[in-house]
Amino acid sequence: MSVLTATTPPEPISVEILSDGLPWWEVVGALAPLAVLLAAVLAAITAFASLRQRATADRAALGQRRRADDRAEWWRRTQWGIDAATSADPVRQEAGVKALLQLSSSELATEEDRLILDAIWARDPLADPVAVLDGPTTGSDTGGSTHQPKGMAMTDTARARPAPNGHPHDHRPADTVRVSAAKARLRVALDEQLGRETPQSVKDAATSTTKSKPTATSGK
Repeated sequence: MSVLTATTPPEPISVEILSDGLPWWEVVGALAPLAVLLAAVLAAITAFASLRQRATADRAALGQRRRADDRAEWWRRTQWGIDAATSADPVRQEAGVKALLQLSSSELATEEDRLILDAIWARDPLADPVAVLDGPTTGSDTGGSTHQPKGMAMTDTARARPAPNGHPHDHRPADTVRVSAAKARLRVALDEQLGRETPQSVKDAATSTTKSKPTATSGK
């Protein structure tokens, strides 16, 4: 006869699973605020760059518009100076030539503009003595005598050969001589701005002080 013996069951074995990190959804949730902050920073940088680019374009357009306005105003004054310098009134002529002298030194004046202003002093007894002495000749009955251009108020005495000091013999009215001296100063300025040589006689006429000459009296 067999004897039954009681046996105790084995104790359960507990297994613990250890994880090396947080679940991925927790990682994503933790990085969400950083992603939002990064997106906001990128949006701010993009907006700032756009505003800066627009401001630069606006400043450039404003500068161009301002320069165009300044250029238009410069040309308006230059037109007045040319009209005054070519008028029949010596006082107005002198004012016009002096105005053109100031306008020629402006940064708004181009090389072409300064070349246009050469017409103001051309064939003047003081500013252009060579052209006056070597004036154009014609084959008329007078034997090819020199004729001055239309509109030039210049006497035969004004066309005489220069004196030893380089100045032409000029017995014109004092206000007309002042106009010629102003034109000589205009030529000196234009020659300097355009890199040209200026005759010494013109420089002397430009730097000399023009005074009214006393009129000779007779019958004493």
